[in-house]
Amino acid sequence: MREISSYINLLLEFISIFLCERYVFLEKGMETKKQRWYYLLSATVILAAYIFAGEEIATAVLVLAGGFNIVLARKERKLWGFLLILPVMGIVNGLAVPVFFMPADIIAFSLDGLLIYNLAVYGGIGLLLLLFYFKGKEWRKWFQKEMSDRRLQKQELVLLCIVGILMLFYSNVLVSRNLSVDYMAGQYGGDIVGQFRLNIFLMGITAFVLTVVIIVLIMQGNKRFYYYDQALEMRAEVEKQAKAAERRRQSRERLAWQTVQALANTIDAKDAYTNGHSTRVAKYAEMIAVKMGYADEKLEQLRYAALLHDIGKIGIPNEIINKPSRLTDEEYEIIKTHPVIGGNILDEITEIPDITIGARWHHERFDGKGYPDQLKEYEIPELARIIGVADAYDAMTSKRSYRGVLPQEVVREQVEKGKGSQFDPEIADIMLQLMDEDMEYQMHEW
Repeated sequence: MREISSYINLLLEFISIFLCERYVFLEKGMETKKQRWYYLLSATVILAAYIFAGEEIATAVLVLAGGFNIVLARKERKLWGFLLILPVMGIVNGLAVPVFFMPADIIAFSLDGLLIYNLAVYGGIGLLLLLFYFKGKEWRKWFQKEMSDRRLQKQELVLLCIVGILMLFYSNVLVSRNLSVDYMAGQYGGDIVGQFRLNIFLMGITAFVLTVVIIVLIMQGNKRFYYYDQALEMRAEVEKQAKAAERRRQSRERLAWQTVQALANTIDAKDAYTNGHSTRVAKYAEMIAVKMGYADEKLEQLRYAALLHDIGKIGIPNEIINKPSRLTDEEYEIIKTHPVIGGNILDEITEIPDITIGARWHHERFDGKGYPDQLKEYEIPELARIIGVADAYDAMTSKRSYRGVLPQEVVREQVEKGKGSQFDPEIADIMLQLMDEDMEYQMHEW
């Protein structure tokens, strides 16, 4: 029975050490196939050492195998990792000694009683292992999920090492003291021996409980660290993706703006006398809109609409647009179709809200006498009313085929005169305010 008990002791110690290493002290284990072969080889060598050299040599081989497992499996693969076998052995012994040795030594078992005790302890542990193996698939999954890919924090590793080494020392002291009980029984009375046994038993149980508590606390703390690290990694990834999305958004906006600018330049290139007209109108409209409280996306939409307000001129013959003299009534009617042409072109663009407004209705008048739809007052969208004032200002302050740049006083007089008839009075007042601020008459040179 003693020999079988030693076999089982060695087996359980082997299993305990390698499980403790794998799930607590190893940051990253070896590949599963390599690890399986290493475990099998280690078990074979330990068994051979036990058969041919005895239990002490087999235990020494077990310690060496456990140490080499740590060195091979840890990322660093440095020899100092071998020292981690000491806390591993300490934890295993600290948990095992009170279970395997203490009760049998505290209670004066007969030979039959000791046999029953050993059968109960080892049989119970064996049944638990079998249950865990055959019926504990979900348990193993949960345990591996909780413990896998886990990195001990530095302070946790230090604490575990301290606890393990202390337990290694403490458990061996307990065993050696138990072995001295027979000597004490021959020297002192039974009462003293009983008290001594009780003290050892209480110390062993205390050590057992403290070891479990410390391991559980470290694992719980490590679990929090793990999820905290996971959260930080997720946050960093989210921020990375957000920055990438923001870069893509900015790239799309630049592309859209450059495309619109290119279209505006194409429109202006048709009229040799009004080159830069669309850009200037967009600038004047933006100045008016800012004073009206426009900002961000709303202001951006206004810029797009103002830049493309004359896109319909693409459909007007060049000879009419570039005619050096005044237009005939028929030619003027053709020119008046460009808002409808522009509106139809821009209707196809759905990603930029309200972009058709400037093109279709910038020639509507506040009194309803404009074109193409004879909208009046606030039936005209605000964007179109703003662009209409900016367009008229640029028309009066830029050189045309049939006249030069009008003086600022004349321009101001025309804007004042158009309030309530051609222009929205509030927007016209803002334009007049901008003109008053432009004392050097520099806006028309843009």
